[in-house]
Amino acid sequence: MKGKRVVVGGGEYGIENASVDTVVDGIKKAMENGSVTVLPLLDSAGRPIVLYLNGKVTATVAVDLDGDPRPSEIC
Repeated sequence: MKGKRVVVGGGEYGIENASVDTVVDGIKKAMENGSVTVLPLLDSAGRPIVLYLNGKVTATVAVDLDGDPRPSEIC
């Protein structure tokens, strides 16, 4: 999956550009407070989904905002 994405518990989801701030802020608050947050994300086919993130039981969340290209992406 290319572009902005989030990895939660082995699942990988896309983030629409318009939702980046909402998703990042929601993840941060849930992880800091041990609360549940609703994240507007995209499945592997690019369809909108809603993910309920429970910060109390989720050990890690990786957010990739697609900054610099990785060596495998350089043509």
